Formats: sequence, structure tokens, C-alpha cells
Amino acid sequence: MHALSPHKRNVLATVGIGILFITLSLVGPNGSKMEAEFRCAPDFMLEAVYVDMLICSKAMDASTGRGCSCSRPDNPWASWYFDYFVPPAIGVVAWIFLIGSLGMRIGLLNAGFWGAILLLGIYYAFTNPEGIEGLVLSFGHLVYVALMASV
Repeated sequence: MHALSPHKRNVLATVGIGILFITLSLVGPNGSKMEAEFRCAPDFMLEAVYVDMLICSKAMDASTGRGCSCSRPDNPWASWYFDYFVPPAIGVVAWIFLIGSLGMRIGLLNAGFWGAILLLGIYYAFTNPEGIEGLVLSFGHLVYVALMASV
């Protein structure tokens, strides 16, 4: 069997890092819980918890004039997952599969990571109008990383 050249292996590993990041992002927990909290003025104490935002917004419409609002609370597992699980998982995979100097590995890791963020930005730009801002920011960073990795 023919072994891959170091260049081809690094290209495949960089693409694999991007695919891993996208997969971990899509299967990870939502940043907010699914239930919606209903709160009213003046102290905005919790009055009710609804199974979704649609039912909560109907309750908010029914209480017009009271200054009520609906919000989805943060999911505490999401920050743990994206802060403490995803980065080490991607780092370990990159360390195992990328070859070359430390600078080369870090550059290729960043290229795969920011390339994946660019693809996610394109996806969110087509599904959510606010996603265009993230797309512009991630594309600029991807270009910077690609230029620095090619030096």
C-alpha cells in the first residue's frame, strides 16, 4: 500500500479538522434551553415557564400593557461543551494527524478551524439574516490565517 506524502496528509488532516469542528458544532447542545421564561414588570420575577417560545409569546400578547417579556435561559452545558470539550478534542486530533514543525501544525490547525467557521458562517448567512456579520468577520480572519500559514 502506498503511504501518503506529508503534504497530502496535512491537507487531508486540515480538512478533517474542519469537518470535525462542524460535526461537533452541529451535534452539540443549543446555547439556550428550549423552554421559555415569562416575566412581567415591575420586578420581572419569574411568573411561568412554557415549553417553547411560541406559547410564551401568546401569553405575552394576552397580557398586553403589563410590560411582560419572554426569554430562553442559557443552557449551562453548552458553555462547558464548547469551552472545555471541543477545543481539546480538536487539538488532540490535530496533534495526532498533522505533521511538520510546531508552527506548521498550528497554522494548519487554524486554517482548518477558521475554514470550518467560514463554512458555518455561509450556512448561517443563508438561514439567518444576522449571520452575514459573522461571515464577513470569519472570512477576514481566514484570509489572515492562510497568509500567515503560507509564510
